[in-house]
Amino acid sequence: QLQNISMEQATERGHFSQEAKLREQNLKQTQQELAWVQEELQKAWQEANSSQQELARREAELVHVSGALNVTQKELQDVQGQLGVIKQAASSLHVCLDGDCCPSGWLLYHGKCLFISAVKKSWWGSYWDCVEKHSHLLVQGEWELWVLPHFLQANGSMYWIRREDYYSAKRYDYPGDCALLVAGKIQSLSCKRFYPWICEQPPTLSSASESITHLLTKD
Repeated sequence: QLQNISMEQATERGHFSQEAKLREQNLKQTQQELAWVQEELQKAWQEANSSQQELARREAELVHVSGALNVTQKELQDVQGQLGVIKQAASSLHVCLDGDCCPSGWLLYHGKCLFISAVKKSWWGSYWDCVEKHSHLLVQGEWELWVLPHFLQANGSMYWIRREDYYSAKRYDYPGDCALLVAGKIQSLSCKRFYPWICEQPPTLSSASESITHLLTKD
């Protein structure tokens, strides 16, 4: 009977030994699989980190491109504005024959007809004289499109002109200051003082000038 018990115990130990080996093999396989999963997770994390860096880089590039686009759009708007100004200025530069574009006694200069007075009046007197001549006082804001004649920039030259934001009162006795062109620069003086003035108006084409202009602009 003891011999039978010993044989059963030996058999049981052999069974446990095989089961232990099997579990050890399973454990090793599980550890290998776990190591593979960890490696895959590490790769996935690195790829995700790389993707985030790439996304951040592209977002930075997008911000840079957007800023450059805004600058380009502003520059384009500025160029379009300048082009509009140039076109407007060019539209007044007509072909004239022997000064037929301006009234008698007027000066054609850079596409403008200028009247330079030889007498002196107050600013309002000068203003209404230009109105009676179907013109207006020389406007300050239009000087960027052309250059004043040299004699208007000479020392001692003083002429009434008009600001873009000139006072539009209906009375002659407006007591405020008005714009006086002194040696090519603007000064503010009492509107009641007497000085010469400058009127301006666009040139008027004669039929001959219109024919030449048509030929020059014809495709």
